[in-house]
Amino acid sequence: MAHSLGGYLIGPYYLKYGKGHISKMVMISPVGVERSDASLINLDGTIQQKERKSLDEDYKIAKEQGVNLSREISRVSYADDEEAEEQPSIIDSLKHIDTNRDEGDKLSVASDAQENEIQNLMKQFRGRVQPGKFFASLWKKNFSPLQIVRMMGPFAPKLTAGWTWNRFREIKNEDEIRQINNYTSKIFLAKGSGEYALTRILAPGALAKLPLMDRLPGNLEIDTLWLYGQYDWMSKKDGYKICNEINHYNLNKPQGHARFRVISNAGHHVYVDNPGDFEYQVVKFLKGE
Repeated sequence: MAHSLGGYLIGPYYLKYGKGHISKMVMISPVGVERSDASLINLDGTIQQKERKSLDEDYKIAKEQGVNLSREISRVSYADDEEAEEQPSIIDSLKHIDTNRDEGDKLSVASDAQENEIQNLMKQFRGRVQPGKFFASLWKKNFSPLQIVRMMGPFAPKLTAGWTWNRFREIKNEDEIRQINNYTSKIFLAKGSGEYALTRILAPGALAKLPLMDRLPGNLEIDTLWLYGQYDWMSKKDGYKICNEINHYNLNKPQGHARFRVISNAGHHVYVDNPGDFEYQVVKFLKGE
């Protein structure tokens, strides 16, 4: 189960390490799904020539470190050479959670809703943030967004707190918001680490250089659940599209099917905005219902 950037990273992680070891994946509003002008992959799966030189250098460095980058960008499926170890089932631990709902209880799910509800759930209320030229230039120079926040010095904690209280203003419990603020502050203001991968993986505007749309369809051998919030800024249309492409490749296979769901009254952080429906969908998927 992974959210946002983690939802993107879990895709190539599965292709490289997960086959035979991972049985299901929950993709929570993942970034980097759609194809765009920022993509380095041509329609035939090859890398654009203008990026070949820099990628060849990356290949050289990765090879010296024992990493096969061709597995990261190829459409070809790579099976794990080792036999999968038998893993204990997690289904038993979920049996106590009730996934039966009253007939009058409407599900916050596009495919389970009425036609007019589907149209409302699929409407893109929020668009992708388009950075200005200044921030785009910083991004291309490998400045991470959190690095810019930390450069604000004594104003950084106030900036972080302002974002937290504004984003989660629907939460009425102030103690809970304070806990969220403490959590986000420790992440935003801590010394940078994995955040520096952002500018390598994504182009300005949070568009993937190697989109999941060109990496997962045809390569997934496990069932996946794709969750989006009704007011999500990630593209629900492209989430629906990648699910259709995955299902097209695995139409006559017992596994490898993608399930698309939209959680109502939720934004990008669906597990915070509507935890009840989020839990319901995840547990139902893991139980195989």
